[in-house]
Parts: sequence; C-alpha cells; structure tokens
Amino acid sequence: MTTTIFSSTQTQVADSADVVWQKMKNFGDLSWSQGLDDVKLVTEGLSQCRKIRMDGSDVYFDEWILSFDERGRTFRYTMDDNAMGGLIAYEAQAQVLKRADGCIIRWQCQADATAEKEAEVQVLLDMFADGIVQLFAAQFTAVNEVS
Repeated sequence: MTTTIFSSTQTQVADSADVVWQKMKNFGDLSWSQGLDDVKLVTEGLSQCRKIRMDGSDVYFDEWILSFDERGRTFRYTMDDNAMGGLIAYEAQAQVLKRADGCIIRWQCQADATAEKEAEVQVLLDMFADGIVQLFAAQFTAVNEVS
C-alpha cells in the first residue's frame, strides 16, 4: 500500500510575472538547471515530452506535460517512475503568481511512497522542490537586489 507525499515551496523575485512565465513555460529549456548532461524536446504542443540525461548517466528519462494553462501561468508535468531517486507516480505543478512588486515562483510536487519509505520520499521531494525553485529563480532579480 502506498501513500501520496506532498511538497510545496515558493520564492519571490522582482521581475514581472510575464517575464518569468516566458522562461518557465519553455518546457524544452532547462539551461538554468544543474546536473543535466542533455535535454531534448521530442514532442511539442499540449503533450510536450522532453528526454533528460543526468550528468554521468547513459540513460534518458522522460518528462511530459499533463496540463498547461497560459492565462493561469501554470503547468503540470510528470516523469517516468524511478527516474529521479526512485520516485513513483511523481507529478509537479509549476506556477507564476503576479504581485505588484514582482512575482512568486511556486513549485508543488507529489509522489507515492510505501510506509517504510515515506520519510525518505518526503526529504527527497522537499530537496527537489527547493532546489528547482532556487535554481530557476537565480536567473531573475532577487527581491533584496532591487534598489
């Protein structure tokens, strides 16, 4: 029997929601990330799929769009089971929320875990979500950098 484990994190940047969304919605561009040897966008449109190979690996895994909302500045995606640290039924939602003084970058994710792996999966999801948001946000102006 499995339980679904959840994680969510967010950060604020000074750039506008429109500027940040233009970068976030480009599913095939992970140039802002670290630890990736190769990323290939293999299908486009609503069912976009990208193949990712981690540094030091010969194996690709797939991530694909589940839903995409341009007006809401959000999309959901999933990846192959066991692709990242043994995660099963992984899904994530990336979102950009407009604010008067910039925007919020929010990342929510979930994965299934057996009872004996719940704590381990929670730590992995928290590290994964925090890492993604921080790496993605680093390409924009931090709120405390605004003069």
